[in-house]
Amino acid sequence: RAYATAADESALPFEMSDLANRINHTIFNKVMVADVQTRGNLFIEKDAILFAIETRKGRVFSPQVLQEDLRRIYQMGYFKDIQITTEETERGMVVTFVVKEKPMVRSVQIIGHKKIKLEDLQKVMETKPRSILDIAKVKGDVARMRKVYVDKSYYEISISYTITPIDDDYSSVEFRI
Repeated sequence: RAYATAADESALPFEMSDLANRINHTIFNKVMVADVQTRGNLFIEKDAILFAIETRKGRVFSPQVLQEDLRRIYQMGYFKDIQITTEETERGMVVTFVVKEKPMVRSVQIIGHKKIKLEDLQKVMETKPRSILDIAKVKGDVARMRKVYVDKSYYEISISYTITPIDDDYSSVEFRI
């Protein structure tokens, strides 16, 4: 049995389209996606995650598409763990992406920069406060800072970094020259 209700006339076309999709999926014995949700995201908005995936409310549920969605979300570079949960309901499958974000950078310090101005080093850095911690960017920052020193004929330079967790959601990054 299938039916649709609408609060007012303006919602009627959407509800009728939704009803037609449900009838179509019932006739062809396919499970549809009733809703797509996110949990665990603090800094990255739900819309950014939903924009990256193919699974949508009203489409046919597909485990293969979910695997691709998982890959796409990881490629965003903001998450250290992603799990997908599904729940079958009367209206179809409810898909939830449970994410664990990488920490946000609270502070960036450069210690020991005696030969080069701090501003010159900061210009080449990608790691900045209030950005998501990305180890590849931190390593790239080391290489870019080293290049600044080499370009100024300081060849025997050693640059290291330390990442210090402040809590589950924040970390600080310190570069030592």
